[in-house]
Amino acid sequence: MVISCLVCLDDPAAVEIVARDPVLEVGSPRTNALISGCLQECISTHTKCPRLRNNLPLPTRVIDCSNPDKPRLYESRGSISAPYTALSYVWGAEQPNRTVLSNVNAYVTQSIHHSLIPRTVADAIKVTASLGLRYLWVDSFCIIQ
Repeated sequence: MVISCLVCLDDPAAVEIVARDPVLEVGSPRTNALISGCLQECISTHTKCPRLRNNLPLPTRVIDCSNPDKPRLYESRGSISAPYTALSYVWGAEQPNRTVLSNVNAYVTQSIHHSLIPRTVADAIKVTASLGLRYLWVDSFCIIQ
């Protein structure tokens, strides 16, 4: 996964976006330190960024990353509050593996087989777990398509 940001120069967040070389070693100590450092800097110094809150309910469905080798959908139905990460990316073509009515129960009760998970989502699952977070929201898996 390449961690990068594109922002319009008239966006107030533009002054906070720092260009750097892509980080390609997903889950490495160097990558985890960079992500943790950026997150901590944002929390402590970016006055225009919203504050992190642990008391917000989870979205209806999230990916449970507690076992990154066997991620599964968790249906919170808004019943619990917990921190989570979210992945927003351009899918490109139609995604052959996404949550639909015919597979949602298997994704919840069993797991989402690693062969069905695009590399970008798999990397996000690893990063979420390496940050010590349990839940990840990704539209292609968390919204029934």
